[in-house]
Amino acid sequence: MIDRLSADLRRDFPDMTGLSARNLKYMRALAEAHPDRAFVQHVVARLSRGHVVRLLENVKDATRREWYARHAIEHGWSRNVLVHQIESNLYERKARRSRTFHLGCGLIAAQGITGSNHSLRDGPTFS
Repeated sequence: MIDRLSADLRRDFPDMTGLSARNLKYMRALAEAHPDRAFVQHVVARLSRGHVVRLLENVKDATRREWYARHAIEHGWSRNVLVHQIESNLYERKARRSRTFHLGCGLIAAQGITGSNHSLRDGPTFS
């Protein structure tokens, strides 16, 4: 059905890009993964398509995916850095290190660390 929709859309809108079946499947996956429109508009919209695809492919848990999305924006991670942080289980390492780990926003409340002043205690990561 998505293949047919893609063909119909590309026929009806020949100058529009991004209507491949693959892209439509990612759009559907994004809508299913993040039913909260506000989150999509305020967080996901600030990420590149490549970031979003990597998050959808590599992080199945919604809470973890949201945490990585927020941190990618907060710290300006490239796609490669994002993938590296996911593969190195940064979320789990941070959760183990802090008793006040706040899953929703990813801030370490007890230390009052927010924004770009936050340095990763695990040392720098390079892409």
